[in-house]
Parts: sequence; structure tokens; C-alpha cells
Amino acid sequence: MFDELNGLLVVKIESSSTDLEKIYWTNDGGRTWAPSNFSGNYSYSVVMFENGKALMDGDFDQMYLTEDFGQTWSAITTEDNYNVLEFFAVSESLIYAQINTLEGSSQKRWVGTSADLGATWTLEELPDTITSISITSEYTWYGMEIIYGEVLYKSIDQGETWTEILPNIITQLVMIDDNEGWCVVSPFELLYTKDGFETYESSACHCASRWISSNESNSGASVDTEFFYYFEPDKTHTCLDVDEDGDGYFDNVDCGDTDSAVNPGAPEIAYNGIDDDCDPLTLDDDLDQDGFLLVDDCDDTDPAINTLATEIPNNGIDEDCDDLDDITSTEDHLAELVKIFPNPAHASLNITTTNRSAYQVSMINSLGNKLIEQYFDQTINLDLSQLKSGVFFLELIDLETGFRLVEPIIHTK
Repeated sequence: MFDELNGLLVVKIESSSTDLEKIYWTNDGGRTWAPSNFSGNYSYSVVMFENGKALMDGDFDQMYLTEDFGQTWSAITTEDNYNVLEFFAVSESLIYAQINTLEGSSQKRWVGTSADLGATWTLEELPDTITSISITSEYTWYGMEIIYGEVLYKSIDQGETWTEILPNIITQLVMIDDNEGWCVVSPFELLYTKDGFETYESSACHCASRWISSNESNSGASVDTEFFYYFEPDKTHTCLDVDEDGDGYFDNVDCGDTDSAVNPGAPEIAYNGIDDDCDPLTLDDDLDQDGFLLVDDCDDTDPAINTLATEIPNNGIDEDCDDLDDITSTEDHLAELVKIFPNPAHASLNITTTNRSAYQVSMINSLGNKLIEQYFDQTINLDLSQLKSGVFFLELIDLETGFRLVEPIIHTK
């Protein structure tokens, strides 16, 4: 695809009577396709650019160019006996290609460089040991020695010097940039690298499928076999990642790939000690974030309740998790609000309160008889002149709360 809408479809149908070769183009994201004016033979190496230009190789001395997203093609005739095996485009003005030429009965291998969309090429001969190349940028080139030992080489100076980086039996190489890519080593093991094969991981999946060539016969003759490898450059870990528990999440995101109940889509189950949803930010304990785990917190939904919290009396809540709700007596509560003086008292008794409320005050003798009863809202000077000397009981009731206070009062004449 050139972009989200424009793309090419290269079709080659081989039959006993004819080879059908066509190129189709789309400008609606593949919903509809139309045939181009292309007529000729081609291989399968195409480089495309966002401006609608594309270059495709054909027969030994033929290339094809389109400048209108593949609708029309024109032939480019190269030097005699140029055979382009594969294009590598750094930009529209810098296209590399692996080119083979025939000189008599011998074949030479070259890296071709074009700055004019394939119209002209500058050739640099490859060393005899390099039989296949992959160019990822202007300076970084990879080469394989397929015929003489299948070794992987790398050059970081446009092919001036080559360094052996992987002595394995290399059968295929795919790089998506200078550093990241894969190679297949016999017998069908896939290696993945992020640093240009200075280090690499070995894949458990081989990404290979077997295909029997047309040379197979019913007579029991020898069978030619070829292996094709499939890579997904936009999903760099697909082949390396595994899903052991079969929950649909690969082990690169599944923090418990042996337990199908643990994965990024699972609900977090509190207090089981397991990161069920593979998100360390999801709380498994201490849900109220007061610093106390459930074992020390009698209410893990309220940060004001834990073993170090201050108990608030008479509210029906066990704030400090001691299984008790402290109770303060009504007398203690009222005593904090009231001052009664003097005691002993002579002619009168002063009563003052710190809160504005309605009170009832009574003086009661030892027989329980109420001798004086009055009402006030904050302060009162109670007349005791009618009482005899003795010990009496002052009863004070907060008429709004019902709190009651009883204090002994000594009266002297």
C-alpha cells in the first residue's frame, strides 16, 4: 500500500497453457480494484513511495516505473544482462538493489545504487562470500553466504568492510531497521534481535510451513522441498511470545501465563495475594490506603478506622479496632459544660454553662423530696435562703439532650 487508500495487487497465475500476469490498483482502501495497463513479465520485488511512484523489477534487463499509484506503467531498460533480485529503498532518491549479471557463463553479484528511480545504476561488486543481501539504511547492510556456508555478515560502511556476526546456518533474513529483525537458522529455528544480532533470543515457534514442489511425481521419484517463513514486522514479538494458559494473552503482557484466571483482562480479586489483572496499581489489600492491611484493619473501606485511630465515644463505631466503642456517661459529659459554686453554699448557689441550652435545676433532700425547681438557659443564681443547713442533691437536666447531672451540695445557715 502507498497509503491508507492507494495500493497495488500483483497477480501471477501459472497454468499449462499460459502465464497470466496482471497488476491491479485501488484508490479506496481495497474495496474495489482495477487493472493497470501493465503488460510484461515481472518478479515480486516492488518499492513504493507515498507520492504514488513505484519501481518494480522484471526480466533480466527490464524494470517498470509507475508515477500514478500503479494505474499506468512504463518500462525502463537497464544495462545488458542486469537481473534485479530485490530492491531496498532508503528514499526516492536513494534506492539500492541486489543485481546479478551474467558475463559469459559466470555470474557476478553487485549492489546497485540509483538516484533517479532506476533510470541509471552505479554498481559495486559484492565479495565472493556474499551471495544475498538485505540493506536497512544508507550505511547498514547485511549479507548472507548461502552457497559456501550460510554465514551472516554485517557492514556499517556501505559494504566497504564486512564482519561475520552469526556463524550459524542461515536460511532466511528479515530486518525491519538497522537493529531489529529475525533470521532463520537450520534446522528451522527463528532468532530475534533488537541490536543487530549482537544479542538475540531464540523462538520456540519455527514459523515454517512445508511445500512440496511440482517435481513431485507419483512414480516415487525424489521430491524437492522448499520452506517458506512468515514474519510480521509490525508485530515484532508475535512469534516469540507464547500463551501457555490459553487465555488469549501472550506472556509479554500476561503476568501469570500458567493461570488462565490471571491476565490484563481479568478482574482484580481483593485480599487473595495475586495480581489478577496484571496491574500493580490495582489494590489487592489496604483498599482504603490508610497504611493498614486487612489483618490489622477492621474496616478496610474507611481510612479513619484502624488500630492507631482515635476512638470517638458514643458514636457506635469501633474506630481503633479493639472491638469496643468507648462510652462517656451523660454526667461526665454535662459536668464538662457546667460550673457550680460555691460548695459549701450559704445564701445562694451559682450555676453557669458553656453552651446555650434549656436547663432544669432542682434541689432535693435526702428523702428524695424536691424542694426547689427552676429553669434557665445559660446561668442562674439559685436562692437557698429557705433551706435548712444540711446536705442536699442538686439535679441538673439538659432539656434538649436529656443529659442529667447530680451533685451533692452542702448548705450552711
